[in-house]
Amino acid sequence: MYYLRLNLNKLFFCSLFFIFSCFSWGEIGSEVEALKKALNELREENLELKKLLNVSDSKIENQEKLLAEKETKITAFKDTARKEREEQRRLSGSSLGRDRGPTGAIKIGSLKLGGAIRANYISGDYSNNAADGAIDGPSRNKGTMNLGTVIFNGKYESNDSIAYAEYRFYDNVGSFGGTHFLHTAWLGKRFNDGSVIKAGIVEVPFGIERFGAAYGYLNHLDTIVGLADDRDLGISYNFALSDWDVDIAYFVGSEPEGRGESENSARGSYDIVSPYSPLADLQFDFSSNYLKNNYLLGNFSPWKEDEQFNIRLKKEFYFGNFDNIIGASYQYGTLESTDDLGRFDEGTSRASSIFIKSTSGSWQLKAALTQYDYDIDTSNVGFSFPYYYNPDQIVIGGFDTPFFIASKGTIPSIGISYTLFPKIDFIDFLVPYLDYSRIIKDGETNGNYYIAPIGTEFNDSEQVSIGSMIGIGSLLIYVDLSFGKGSPLIGNYNSQYFTGASFNGEQPGSGLNFDDKWQHRFTINFGYYY
Repeated sequence: MYYLRLNLNKLFFCSLFFIFSCFSWGEIGSEVEALKKALNELREENLELKKLLNVSDSKIENQEKLLAEKETKITAFKDTARKEREEQRRLSGSSLGRDRGPTGAIKIGSLKLGGAIRANYISGDYSNNAADGAIDGPSRNKGTMNLGTVIFNGKYESNDSIAYAEYRFYDNVGSFGGTHFLHTAWLGKRFNDGSVIKAGIVEVPFGIERFGAAYGYLNHLDTIVGLADDRDLGISYNFALSDWDVDIAYFVGSEPEGRGESENSARGSYDIVSPYSPLADLQFDFSSNYLKNNYLLGNFSPWKEDEQFNIRLKKEFYFGNFDNIIGASYQYGTLESTDDLGRFDEGTSRASSIFIKSTSGSWQLKAALTQYDYDIDTSNVGFSFPYYYNPDQIVIGGFDTPFFIASKGTIPSIGISYTLFPKIDFIDFLVPYLDYSRIIKDGETNGNYYIAPIGTEFNDSEQVSIGSMIGIGSLLIYVDLSFGKGSPLIGNYNSQYFTGASFNGEQPGSGLNFDDKWQHRFTINFGYYY
């Protein structure tokens, strides 16, 4: 009985366990099925998401390809446009002018040797033989043909080292004999950042470019006051600062003088000079110096260029179809007195300019506004007649010819050109141009040197040129008709060189008008560059 009760108990508990187990496993199995179902749903959702992700990735990839293609096209367009603009600038206006290096007639390794031969036909208002160089040559009044210039130059480029030198010979009809001089000579180095340093006889960085805003053969009046196409002895450095092009330069003085008939004026750019040999006093000098220096009297302008600092900023920007370059330049220097008697303190020179150059298609315009001041009001003794000292005028010399300019003035200048490539086999290009410039003078007579009444204001000088450049292979021809009033390069009525760009006014009661009338000059310049 005992054993029967024990077995029944065991059977009871086993039954309970079996019933409980069946109940628990059934519940767990149901949950498992539910989990399996949820897992399958998640897998299906995951597959759907993967499909959507793949579609999205494909779209992104396609968009990236399209963007890459667009960027490639934009880059190619910009590069093409840049090259077109560069070519446009190269083949327009001033870039086609006479500012040329050697074309490589002779090549020796990294050295190129070349040069130019230029001849002139000149006619115009040149009836004053004494002031037209008739001492040494024919007058230009009825037209004169002469071999104007012979140029030898060389350019060296090897890795980052560069150098350039140029020597010139001039046969000056209308001056006082031929002249020759070292025009340019510098050594330089290019750096990895694109900057360039040069040392020697280098171009002075003033104004928009070498010839300022001019296209014509005679340039603008800023040239004859020493502020365009100028070279001095020193060092220059060109570099980029953000999107600005920067030039800075320091000069110890003007370039060395060459050989010529004049005193201190045989040089390849216009500089402040002393047009005399040292004299014991400031009296008239009627010796040969008086004649060969264009009748500039005595020791009244004892100055020469000394140390000088220049800075120039340029920026290029585009506006519609116009490629523009704007900028500004500033110059400060000292003028050394050459007076042996110590009657003058040191003078100063200041000049500033703002400018723009704009190119659109074949059209190009350049404009500038320049101010200058050669401050020589520094005498420490009293000067009276006949010593002929007037601080409102100073002598400048170049190409073997000295003349007067006003010591202070403002020069607006503008030039317009249009470049043509005619369908004529023997003509490569034509560049018609129109130039205008004016010296608005700040000065007056003081009773010394001029016989005009004291306080007579200087009249302005003006110059306008219309002409064309013609390119035929290595031959560059300028056909240029220029009109000037008080311009030292145009006409010589009543001794143009005597007054130059200084007084330029009427002399009451004397019958002299000192070039206050318009005069003309017609020039054909033939230049063969090799």
